[in-house]
Amino acid sequence: MDGEITTSQPPLDAKEVDITLDPNGVRYYEKPWKIPGSNDPATSRSFIFSSQGKNVVLPVIEVVRSILAPNGFLLYRLFESNSFPPYFTETYESDRIHLSFSSLYELKYTKTAFVYQLVWLLTTRDLRQVFESLAFKWLQEQTLKFDWNFSQPITVTAHVKESNNTWTILQIIRVKNKRIPYENISISHPEIQNTEKSNEAKKYTYRSINKKGDNEQGFTLDEQADGSTEDFDFVQMNQLSHEYTSVPRVKRINGDQPSNG
Repeated sequence: MDGEITTSQPPLDAKEVDITLDPNGVRYYEKPWKIPGSNDPATSRSFIFSSQGKNVVLPVIEVVRSILAPNGFLLYRLFESNSFPPYFTETYESDRIHLSFSSLYELKYTKTAFVYQLVWLLTTRDLRQVFESLAFKWLQEQTLKFDWNFSQPITVTAHVKESNNTWTILQIIRVKNKRIPYENISISHPEIQNTEKSNEAKKYTYRSINKKGDNEQGFTLDEQADGSTEDFDFVQMNQLSHEYTSVPRVKRINGDQPSNG
């Protein structure tokens, strides 16, 4: 609206629904597509599956935007082979993961919301395998294409358009029930200083989600970042929220000190 992405509104005939992306029965689908106002040929790539008695069309690009790479750092790494080692090393313990970031990793991505997203990707094996397979396909074919090899259901809230018993997903606005299998996360970065005073409590709020039955209580992470709202990453996070079944504690360590420092 008026050139502002943060004021975008779904079409009037769209509705908001919760959808579970079940790994069983998902199939990949391609069809020719003409971009309005252009004579250049294009290909529409989507996943097709069933939910609540509806046929659901999920564009591949929306899976990338909301699930695999919802920020600039992950989006660029998506197209690079073996992309993580130059930016950080991983250390795992029984109840903690430690990430030691190099100076190549931008400090802004050490904000809590980005750390959660990165750790969720790193520790969810099937998600990580899909992420790391994309670069090979891109380098070989210059095509954004992957198999639906997620082993666990993923629940999302989306704006959909309905036609002939089919829901076409226009935009995923919430990714739900994300689980991080560690109670503690520690991070180090050359630019983190001992004297640094964190304002995280002012930037992030955790809103409890009421669950029915015996399901585990969840939390929604709302991003309210400092700085320009024109930053791609923060605009994306304003448009997309993430719900975690639990919220690990994040400890920031000065420079390159050991994780137990």
